[in-house]
Amino acid sequence: MEDKDLIKAVEDATLDNMFPLLKSALSFGDAAKETQSKRFIQDVVVEINTKLWRLEQRVDKEYMKTEDFVNFLHKTLLKVALDLRKEKMMLFANIIVNSTLIGNANPEDGRKYLFDETIDKIDERLFEFLLRASSRGLDGLGLEDKGWRGTDDELKLLGVDDRTFQFNAEYLLSVGVMVRLPKFELKGETGHLMYHEEYFVTQYGREFVEYVREQ
Repeated sequence: MEDKDLIKAVEDATLDNMFPLLKSALSFGDAAKETQSKRFIQDVVVEINTKLWRLEQRVDKEYMKTEDFVNFLHKTLLKVALDLRKEKMMLFANIIVNSTLIGNANPEDGRKYLFDETIDKIDERLFEFLLRASSRGLDGLGLEDKGWRGTDDELKLLGVDDRTFQFNAEYLLSVGVMVRLPKFELKGETGHLMYHEEYFVTQYGREFVEYVREQ
């Protein structure tokens, strides 16, 4: 449902006795929301502009003239207007700028649209966790490769506590950028086969991180 459709549906709803705080919350769809959306879009555009100047030598300027870039820019800024979360501003700015860089600037490359959808589901805190976790990925995985188990040393590397590790890993698994695999380990002293689970970043997750990270 588009934002205008939501407003229309609210306007069409006839409630004789509307709860005051509900009425107040629903009214935040007109001038106040429009002003906040405009301000947030402006903040993101300032970030985009700053990054483009800094990375000017790497920008494919011919690609920026294409219909594909204009379409992607507009679609992403629409997401910005509908989201309004400051903690996602850098991710939105990064993906727009990074789509123009030589090596990424390709009208046939539809990955950026999928990556845009993934940004909808995370924030910068989760992205930072995923970035750190991406050193252990699925591509080229061998049986001896180690994933993340949330041990004390790993938690220090990832910058989280054990509860946050579990929450982040499980949520990112549901998004499709991490996966949980069963692992078995033979304990030499006892000869017992021990079972545990390890988390890896998927190939999609690694490509997402590489595309959206700060350049």
